Amino acid sequence: MILLKLEKLEVAYQRVITAVQGVSLEVPKGSIVALLGTNGAGKTTTLRAISGFIGLDDARVTEGAILYRGERIENRPPHRVTALGIVLVPERSKVFENLTVEENRAAARMLIRIWCTSIFPCCLHYAAGKRVISPAASGRCSLSARR
Repeated sequence: MILLKLEKLEVAYQRVITAVQGVSLEVPKGSIVALLGTNGAGKTTTLRAISGFIGLDDARVTEGAILYRGERIENRPPHRVTALGIVLVPERSKVFENLTVEENRAAARMLIRIWCTSIFPCCLHYAAGKRVISPAASGRCSLSARR
């Protein structure tokens, strides 16, 4: 079963600057996939497009598709993507470097509980622990999808 699929993904900033072009990949259930490239190649933009965090920078998926469990999810807001179980784990300084992975997880659960109850009450089921956030031990930008 294909859990996540990108088909000829294109992302543009401010409707004119193409940051990602023609990215296709498949992530089978139970697998680990790495997205490699040089600085500026579009790795973070691709992950942000999957998680819905590109709209904050006036960017959009302009071509192609992002499918999660067969359902198109491109250009959805982050809270809708998170409700599906896909989470963007920030890179380096956006996690607490002096904490262990388990302590980062506990901090994330607490912050999500606060965030959900004050901003998006509709995702209380997420804060209640039905889905798990797992910060990347490497400190790099990554996605976590768990059910």
